[in-house]
Amino acid sequence: MAHKQISPQPVVEGGIGVSSNTAYTVLCGGTTSTGAIQSIASVGTADQALTSNGASALPSFADLGSGTLGTVAATTSGTTVTYSGFPSSTTLIVFGINNVSGSLSTGNFLLQLGDSGGIETTGYSGTMWDGSTANVWSSGATIISAATMDATKTYVARIEISLYDAATYTWIISVQSVSSSTAVSAFGVGKKALSDVLTQIQLSVTTGAFDAGSVNVLYYS
Repeated sequence: MAHKQISPQPVVEGGIGVSSNTAYTVLCGGTTSTGAIQSIASVGTADQALTSNGASALPSFADLGSGTLGTVAATTSGTTVTYSGFPSSTTLIVFGINNVSGSLSTGNFLLQLGDSGGIETTGYSGTMWDGSTANVWSSGATIISAATMDATKTYVARIEISLYDAATYTWIISVQSVSSSTAVSAFGVGKKALSDVLTQIQLSVTTGAFDAGSVNVLYYS
């Protein structure tokens, strides 16, 4: 008895439901549980990643996020440097301090976060530690150095500000810093819950003024 061959073989009978696929592309399920297998639109390019486009849509290849680099700002005068205009989708900010110094050997460098209502000056908690000295953050800001600022030194630091809870606008802040006259690094971690979506960050000096160095920011959204 002759049997009629169905081509392409339906999914319900163990087939894929199509007679051909795009070479080298990723295969995905059909639009229903028994629908024909689908190929995504393209094979992408080198170093791209397969990215979801949500339910009821085929994935596609996209460039990996490389972050957005800000503009270097000099800290040779004044008492504050502010970066603003972060998109609401921002989840990570890396703030770099390069050979920054202050004019007086008192006080410290502070980092504060802000939203559309301005820079927030309360609600920070954390500690800096360099192996011998602990410097607890005041509720008003993130402290960059474990010891009191020294006008004869310059400071290098990397500060990572990462979103912890979007519903409560809570950010985790990690600090690594070192001064020009010591081989000992200071480390710190803390947190800050904002009143709204983060839009800006500010570095300030508590006494005197900035007199050397520069800063920049890299953010991911």
